[in-house]
Amino acid sequence: MPFTFGDRSNKNMNGLHPDMILLAQLAIQLSEVDFAVIEGFRSPERQAELVLAGASQTKMSKHLIGHAIDVAAYVHGTICWDWPYYPKIASAMQAASKELGIPVVWGACWDRQLASLTDDLVAEVGHYKSRRNGKAFIDSGHFELRMDTGLTT
Repeated sequence: MPFTFGDRSNKNMNGLHPDMILLAQLAIQLSEVDFAVIEGFRSPERQAELVLAGASQTKMSKHLIGHAIDVAAYVHGTICWDWPYYPKIASAMQAASKELGIPVVWGACWDRQLASLTDDLVAEVGHYKSRRNGKAFIDSGHFELRMDTGLTT
């Protein structure tokens, strides 16, 4: 039986670009891991707080324009940040991206469109880290709409 979003996840998608909502709604149905949308659209003040806390690296986040979501694995009734769940969620996002034709980037491999990555997303993250010479910012629960082909975030 496919997963569905609860009221909190649906509320957290308020203000998002319609493509991000479609992507998340399809991905939750395709995912083998339940997940919640923990944050979508952000105010500049919230973004500044996250930069100060080291949870974000830019004050110009795609969250500010509703083009990004942060998700968290939901395991045994609670939020779980264990790494092995996130490539599985990314796999569902990848399948949704391909099916809907919505270009999205995963925060664990910032320099490539998610749809262009191989199915071995764990290996893809390793390759990304190598390309970044060990200076990779990994945000495994972050997904953002990427209409351009630029590599900045």
